[in-house]
Amino acid sequence: MNVKLRMQFEEKLGRKQWEEFKEYAREIEERFFDHHFDDPNKLYHALVVRGSKIDPFEFERLEFLGDSILKAIIGEILYRRTADNLNPGQLTTYRSSIEKNKNLARTMDHFEPNRLAPILGIGGVLTEAQKAQLFEALIGAYFLETSYEKTKALVLRHFNIDTIIEDLSRKPWGGKHPKSYLDEVLKKNPDFGRKYVCDNKGSQNAPQYECRLEIYENEKLVDSITSGRFPTKKEAETDAAEKLLEKWRSEGKL
Repeated sequence: MNVKLRMQFEEKLGRKQWEEFKEYAREIEERFFDHHFDDPNKLYHALVVRGSKIDPFEFERLEFLGDSILKAIIGEILYRRTADNLNPGQLTTYRSSIEKNKNLARTMDHFEPNRLAPILGIGGVLTEAQKAQLFEALIGAYFLETSYEKTKALVLRHFNIDTIIEDLSRKPWGGKHPKSYLDEVLKKNPDFGRKYVCDNKGSQNAPQYECRLEIYENEKLVDSITSGRFPTKKEAETDAAEKLLEKWRSEGKL
């Protein structure tokens, strides 16, 4: 038992929140992992999501590790299942698309992550980015507890990578980055231009960027779309570009 973590909880949030936190951790052991942690501290730290009133230092370290392991697992699966169809640049784009926040958050939603918000002193509900970070931290904790192969099996159990690969292969931009593909489309007509207008809806320490993508024809606004919220402008711009391309595809413009 991590005495320091328990003391932080009881001092900043209260004993009731500590007991609720441990109960949620037990449920995650059963439902997410189907595994009892020999060292529960790894699991506890993986649940102290950034933005809570508890020091996120260990959470951020586990998130870093989980992100690295997830990249390796997805990279291996892509390499094995796409044969000679994709070059390294396309493989990188596919991997980035697979591990997008919305896909990780959607997976995490099966395990009621918003229950953590009041327990950790976070107002409202967890953002898409927080849920994705939580998923990565849990993967990092499980890797330290078990092995690469067991972690890969866990990811494949929760994360339908084959379906995402199939969906990506059907998109007109395929293995290209959505922003690059959008620029290629717009360059075909010199009258068109685009602009990303981004705003930090979070704080300086925990940014949450939202970008509005505006499309102009002869300097007149003809279309626009708004991204979700992400820790970086690059992620928000990419999300806006992909949303616009999806919209145009559904309208038969691609």
